[in-house]
Amino acid sequence: MKDTKREKELRVQIEDLRSRLEEAMDTLRAIRSGEVDALVVSTPQGDQIYTLKGAERVYRLILETLNEGVLTMTPDGSIMYTNSRFSEVLQIPLEKIIGSSIYGFISPTDRTAFEAILEQGRKEKSRGEISFTKGDGALLPVQLSVNPVEIEGVSALCFVAVDLTESKRIQKQLRDLSSQLLTAHEDERKRVAREIHDSIGSQLSAIRFKMETFFKQMPELSESIFAIIHEAIDESRRIQMDLHPSTLDDLGIGPTLSWFCRNFERVYSHIRIEQVVGIEESEVPKPLKAVIYRITQEALNNIAKHSQADCVCLSLQKNHRAIELTIQDNGQGFDLTETLSDDPRKGLGLISMKERAGLS
Repeated sequence: MKDTKREKELRVQIEDLRSRLEEAMDTLRAIRSGEVDALVVSTPQGDQIYTLKGAERVYRLILETLNEGVLTMTPDGSIMYTNSRFSEVLQIPLEKIIGSSIYGFISPTDRTAFEAILEQGRKEKSRGEISFTKGDGALLPVQLSVNPVEIEGVSALCFVAVDLTESKRIQKQLRDLSSQLLTAHEDERKRVAREIHDSIGSQLSAIRFKMETFFKQMPELSESIFAIIHEAIDESRRIQMDLHPSTLDDLGIGPTLSWFCRNFERVYSHIRIEQVVGIEESEVPKPLKAVIYRITQEALNNIAKHSQADCVCLSLQKNHRAIELTIQDNGQGFDLTETLSDDPRKGLGLISMKERAGLS
């Protein structure tokens, strides 16, 4: 009987605790949603009334309707407050976020970047991209804005996190599309170059052969006509090589760069090019060969037009898992930001080189 009575008492206590817990959770939800303006808390000293300032209630309502994650943090990294959006995007319950250290939600690879944003944010507004770790372990890329604030005389930091998942997805689609366009463009150049070689080039060669036989009887006419034919053949070869050098497919990037530099020095005799190639042909993926050639072509043409240089150093090296192309000259130089801001059309070559490198 005593055990039964004790069991009943425990059940009553459990129900009472459950009821109090539900009431506390309802109160917290009401506070967070801005439905509560004041609280009455029973204490040994009697009932205490705690009011929520009208402005704070408005701000809380605004924060809860934002599509961005918002949180405040103490100087040591403890999360004091977060809106429901931040909980939703991380897929972690609010009760596991509030009171926790923010470092527990930062991707380990972005810890240094976060520290840099935080260090600046303690003094002034700062911004940067990092990744949070979601509840399922996946990474959430965000644009993080940090502002120093004071809450009831206590220094704190306010964070606004904008989810970049959709933005990153669109950027990837654009990069993929740009890569496909560049590949299609290069393939078309290759096709046209082949057509010039197989059609126009071979026809001009046939004309030259027949004309040589015909003009043996009239040598006085042959010299001027043959000069025109040879010029047409040379021009068709130049156009073909400009469109897509056959050496790129037949011999590789090293010989193609050497050929291009020789031709460049022949045209711009006042410019000397020093070449340093420290990579094996087999180490350069086929799609990258056209990228390296086009960037070199654009860079050297820019040097000839604008730099007033007389010496260029071209280096192609393997740097760990990357391939590094460096083109330096002793010319007058330029300010990149100023060049692009004055007239964006002037920087199309630079933009093209950057896009090709970025898509590779």
